[in-house]
Amino acid sequence: MEGDAGGSRGIAAGPKGSVLAERYARGELRAPPAAAAAAATGRGAPQPPPRFPTNEEVVKALQERVETTVDLCRNYRHAAWYMLFVALYMVVLYFQASSFHAAEVVSTLKRELLEDPAVNTLAFASGDQVLAYLGNHVLRPIWTDPVCGDGRCEPPWEFPAWGPFGCRADCGRQPNVSPVIVAVTGNFLGHASLSPRTLMAAVRWNLCLADPARRRRGGADLCWFETDQTFSQYQETQIQSVTLVPGTWYVRVLGDYAGRVSGSVHDAVNETNPTPMATQPVWDSCLTRRSSPAATDGSTTNDSAAASTARRLQEAIGRLRSAAGEERARGLLESALLEAVSNSGGGSGSSSGVAVAG
Repeated sequence: MEGDAGGSRGIAAGPKGSVLAERYARGELRAPPAAAAAAATGRGAPQPPPRFPTNEEVVKALQERVETTVDLCRNYRHAAWYMLFVALYMVVLYFQASSFHAAEVVSTLKRELLEDPAVNTLAFASGDQVLAYLGNHVLRPIWTDPVCGDGRCEPPWEFPAWGPFGCRADCGRQPNVSPVIVAVTGNFLGHASLSPRTLMAAVRWNLCLADPARRRRGGADLCWFETDQTFSQYQETQIQSVTLVPGTWYVRVLGDYAGRVSGSVHDAVNETNPTPMATQPVWDSCLTRRSSPAATDGSTTNDSAAASTARRLQEAIGRLRSAAGEERARGLLESALLEAVSNSGGGSGSSSGVAVAG
């Protein structure tokens, strides 16, 4: 015991000490077999005293081993989660995709893209042949514009027919339409500095539907007339009978810088008594106190304008007789004639736009 105690007195304690050295000194651990055999036989060169790792080195090695074990467990856990995700993803793909449909898609592509479906490769001599092949077999046959009459209604390019619009052959008729009469009056006489011809030549108008969906697609608003309407007389009232779908309609007036165009809108759902429709803003004209220098007799000018308006009213209402009947046509004619004659008496103007509730 004294020898053991004397041998262990030279061993330092604390982080710089060695628990292993203490255990060797107490005999709890045995020396390696090679070192013990050499010491017993006395052969070989004198062996230096063994160096045992310090406590600090042991703790550091233990810490590294623990960190390695923790990282390994974490990596295994991540790998398990990833494999679970892949398995769930494959299950979702299995339920969403059908092998029969996939086979149909592949066969369709081969039939459309390959001249011989039995051959899976194509050879081209130049890049021009590649472009020509793609144009003839992919672009033109597949990406085609909708054709009215092919038996397929393809919205939003095709829709139920109403008025001059839509595709009746593929989408049928639009059942929810409203008959409307639009009266647009232009009086270009009496301007202080501009001639009536100049004012009349600059004005054109159309009836359009405010469609945000078409605007988002990059298209213009749908207008009733293919080309904007113009005036042919210095004092003229144009009457148009239209059938409109529900929506926000507006009368687009362009070039009316002097405010000489006005008008009114009538709801013709009532066959015997068309009712005026409110517009936003009010569709009125700019007033003027100056008499027309081109008119020597005001009453004669007003009478001729009223007669021209009545003639155009008769032509417009005549188009409704076949569908609405004689009684309704007579009521439309009387109502619109009174409105047009009152507006053509002088001092009329224009509005840049009117919103009409469909």
